[in-house]
This record gives sequence, C-alpha cells and structure tokens, in this order.
Amino acid sequence: MAVDQEKFRQCVLRALKIGPERYRSDLRIGDIEEWDSVAHLDLMAEIEQDFGVRFDLDEMTTLTSLPELLARLERGK
Repeated sequence: MAVDQEKFRQCVLRALKIGPERYRSDLRIGDIEEWDSVAHLDLMAEIEQDFGVRFDLDEMTTLTSLPELLARLERGK
C-alpha cells in the first residue's frame, strides 16, 4: 500500500514534538533527544491511530527508524 508521505511526516512531527526543520527521512530512535523510549511509544500510538494499523510488542521494539516504519506501513496491516 502506498503511504501518504506528508501524512506520515506530520504524524512524526506531532508524536516527537519537533519542528519541520528537525525532520529527516532517515531518523532513528536516539538520533535526536526528543526521540527517546517514551516518545517512541507515542510515535507508535500516533501511527496506529492515523494509519489504522496495529503493532505487536515485538514490532514496537524493532521498528526503530523512520525507513523501517514506512516499510512496515507499506506492507499493510
């Protein structure tokens, strides 16, 4: 499934509480101080809500970069 890139970007900005100038498509957890373990849970919840997907606990711990998250969304539910 094709993922709306702008929707994804806005989701990340909201969840991590960062401005657009801090966004990079290759961000990984820990790259910026805002993306810590708590913010990671917020990001997972935000993506679940905005894109109608569900992540299991294993996925939440292994999907630790924006490219990985996008790839997972493209695979679908």
